[in-house]
Amino acid sequence: MKRLHKFGQVALLGSIIFAILFGAGNLVLPPMLGYESASNFIPAIIGFLIMAVGLPTLSITAFASVEGKPGVITDKISKKFTLFYVSIIYILIGPAFAIPRTAVVSYELAVTPFISSKSNLLLLLFSIVYFIIALICCLYSSKAMQFIGKYIMPILLILIIAIIIGAILYPISANNIPNKEYSNAPFIKGMLNGFLTMDALGGIIVVNTVINKLKEMNITESSEVVKNTIYAGILAGAVLCALYAGLGYIGYTSDPNANFSNGGGILIASVIHSFGMIGTVALIITILIACFTTCFTLISGFSEYFHSIFPAIPYKALVLMCTFFSLIVSNLGFNLLMALATPVLNIMYPITIVVIALTIFKKYVNRTTSIVSISLAAILSTLYVIFDVLKKLSVFTIDLPYNNLHNIISSITDKYSTFIDFLSFIPLFDKGLGWILPTLIISVITQIITKDK
Repeated sequence: MKRLHKFGQVALLGSIIFAILFGAGNLVLPPMLGYESASNFIPAIIGFLIMAVGLPTLSITAFASVEGKPGVITDKISKKFTLFYVSIIYILIGPAFAIPRTAVVSYELAVTPFISSKSNLLLLLFSIVYFIIALICCLYSSKAMQFIGKYIMPILLILIIAIIIGAILYPISANNIPNKEYSNAPFIKGMLNGFLTMDALGGIIVVNTVINKLKEMNITESSEVVKNTIYAGILAGAVLCALYAGLGYIGYTSDPNANFSNGGGILIASVIHSFGMIGTVALIITILIACFTTCFTLISGFSEYFHSIFPAIPYKALVLMCTFFSLIVSNLGFNLLMALATPVLNIMYPITIVVIALTIFKKYVNRTTSIVSISLAAILSTLYVIFDVLKKLSVFTIDLPYNNLHNIISSITDKYSTFIDFLSFIPLFDKGLGWILPTLIISVITQIITKDK
């Protein structure tokens, strides 16, 4: 057994964690938050940091304490649930959403600003080249990970810091009018935007990747693995906090009259204002590095996990399957991809938050409480997603063979109006956080009245 004493080695692990967490959404979400929240930027960014940094760091700490095995908690429900839950997470932050998003954001920010109109064919060609390079890196994952940790991530940090400093020294303007969503509850809206980074879901992949790296360093003693994973996670979290706040500030000081539709446009406008064409080139490099490193690490993590579940399927075959599926999904485009991801994340995040909390307090929580709390969070978050989707669909009128969608939705909501009214009384239910208070209260009561372990 070897102890990890050197800060440089902890920094290497921290840079690997940073490479996994800081990807597509992380680069473009904070600027948009700063732009839309305007004078409410401070509470909005604090809410964002809690969910985009605090929760993932807590997730890493929790899963590190059980050496990347959430089954310590979820097995209390059933081993089948553990397999299902962990597999869904790997799929979500793998080929279903997170990996394709890295390619789409790379294309949107590095290519579309320089073409007259968007082209589906050009997106397809870009994604093919992008994923071929990712495929090659994944086949030599150990060497690529070492190279990214030592050389690529420091370059990325320097570029992002330069962009932030440029915005601080040469601000474009100051947006003082928040949009409707940030006018009433900016803190909660910021928290909900933090969900979209998907980083808390990535805690399992992060921990398992770091543990594998520690094994390569001949560090295998449980206490040392846990300690150094937590140290690296805290270091990466501190860096992420500073970068997110800076990126959010770029949006806050952007032109309020520009009518930006995404954070990428805000970044490009800020860089052009501060550094001109040289800055634009640096931004493109930053985008490609941030997105590609996340893409590569997630493909590797996905393939390693499913190879451990299905050892008959070779790692390289899983890499090929994941890469190909990600390429197909990426051509849906950014807006459709996020529209599909949001309701799924609104269900998975509450479950994951409860699992993290139960993992932290695993010595004090019994089996019944674990089952009740996870089930309640899943049910309430699913109900919110169902009614949120129904509410959004009700504003459209689409002709169907025997009726129209508006009438169908109206009949459903009328039939269950009493139930819907009851749910609306739950604090924060309309914000997607209605699961928190009932889950907490009922879990505490369950823990008090039950005696099983």
